[in-house]
Amino acid sequence: MSTLLRVGHICLHAYTEHDFCPVQKFLSICAQSCVVIAKETTTVKHLVLIPTLLLAPLAVVAADSKSEPASGAPAAFSRLKSLVGEWQADTPMGKARLTYELVASGTAVLEREAIGDMPPMITMYYLDGNRLLLTHYCMVGNQPRMQAQNYDPAARELKFQFVDATNLPSANAAHMHSATFRFVDDDHFKSAWDFYDGGKPKETHAAEYTRVR
Repeated sequence: MSTLLRVGHICLHAYTEHDFCPVQKFLSICAQSCVVIAKETTTVKHLVLIPTLLLAPLAVVAADSKSEPASGAPAAFSRLKSLVGEWQADTPMGKARLTYELVASGTAVLEREAIGDMPPMITMYYLDGNRLLLTHYCMVGNQPRMQAQNYDPAARELKFQFVDATNLPSANAAHMHSATFRFVDDDHFKSAWDFYDGGKPKETHAAEYTRVR
């Protein structure tokens, strides 16, 4: 029995069953969008479509892209840099004041937060390779780290999800678990921080900020 390989309109060499083309050589040749193996016998032809051989590498690429949750991290970090200045909001806990400043030669954004009579807190935003991270120094005494999810500038929304925390005795201990920023325009943005206790959401601290300087 002989076997004829076709790649697009290019006919390759015919091999017998005993000296069939090695898989590595075959894959290096298959650069077209479809490969058809025509198995010829004396009485019948069988066409076997094998697009999966070509789709497999694409699946690997797709899997790799999904493993990068920080797509758009530089753009998201640039958007956070644009917040540099002073902001205010009215909240159920009192007047909220935020200040943003660039520190460490512009490689980090420092947020200072003061709400009513509550102890002040800070949050640091910074790039770690292709990830955008934050570390929140919370009044409850722990320091959650969160990672930004895929950022689409057109959507004007940036979400952070919990990664880990220092000084957190267990996952059930009270801590900030996620945060969402909605950039309305250059002088307005909304934020919502989700506070977890007992391993589940307890409350959300939301505010609408206006730039004052």
